[in-house]
Amino acid sequence: MAFDGKILALARQEIAQRKKDNEDELERRRQRAYAENPQIRALERELTALMSGLAVRALKQGENAGKAARDARSRAEKIISKQGELLLLLGYPEDYIDEIFTCPDCRDTGYVMAKPCHCLKDIYKTMAAKELSSILDLQGQSFEKFDLS
Repeated sequence: MAFDGKILALARQEIAQRKKDNEDELERRRQRAYAENPQIRALERELTALMSGLAVRALKQGENAGKAARDARSRAEKIISKQGELLLLLGYPEDYIDEIFTCPDCRDTGYVMAKPCHCLKDIYKTMAAKELSSILDLQGQSFEKFDLS
């Protein structure tokens, strides 16, 4: 499928806007949850520190890197579970402060494995159809009015 550069750029802009909107919503959710229970923020920081320290620990432990990864995963699961419990107590879903994606397949990048995602193609097709209909005068056209003569 050959893409028109102008329309493709507009489709990419729409994907980028979706991503930004989702990031903004996630930030609002996190700030709301953190304000209602500061322990949620503390757990988030602990999880971030755990993950960033995992690579360092794995390098230091050499052959025991697998054990370090398993230990970190176990700890991360406990932290995530505790966060979920706290969010439920506040009346939010367990995944309330997880990343938000309009398209989970490409995670709002528009591409999967360097190929256009179905969501980007769908946006492109919609925009291309609008572009075409604005060029062609299709008002009042229908199969009922079609006349071969």
